[in-house]
Amino acid sequence: QTPSACVGVSCSVTKIKGSNFETIHIVTISKHFSQLTNVALLEQTIEYGLSSDRSLIPLQATSFYANCISEKCVEHGRILRKTGIKSNKPQVECYEFPNEDVETNMTCTGDFCYYRNQSGGVMRGCYTVDDTLADKKVTVGFYEYFSYFTYLCDNKFCNEDEKTTRDNR
Repeated sequence: QTPSACVGVSCSVTKIKGSNFETIHIVTISKHFSQLTNVALLEQTIEYGLSSDRSLIPLQATSFYANCISEKCVEHGRILRKTGIKSNKPQVECYEFPNEDVETNMTCTGDFCYYRNQSGGVMRGCYTVDDTLADKKVTVGFYEYFSYFTYLCDNKFCNEDEKTTRDNR
């Protein structure tokens, strides 16, 4: 859960170590899913933070996104920010390490695993999706927006590398 006071049509809230970081987006909230409208999703991945001795350490982060073009979706998104997204889809365990940093050995569980190549860096994680109000449903496959290339798959640990993710389509 990522409770928020965000009131924009497009909002994202990221929770890292119990603290919320909010962003209100004017045009789009999530470059890798901007073409899917009236969709809410919960992203789990690794972000780096500072340890007590000021060294970089991987931290599990959860971000909430809502990409709404209808008032009904905005209201639904406000509820989901408070209650969390509960999915009826089969859940899959996914890798959650950035680039080739396999030592982090972190995993997450969601509707889809993802493998994202953004500006030469790689991110892995999972999405839990609420697309009940969407015209187009989120499915396994390839999503592109500007320089972001994202593959979604739905088999256990299918996001190890680009090839295994693509093979799951």
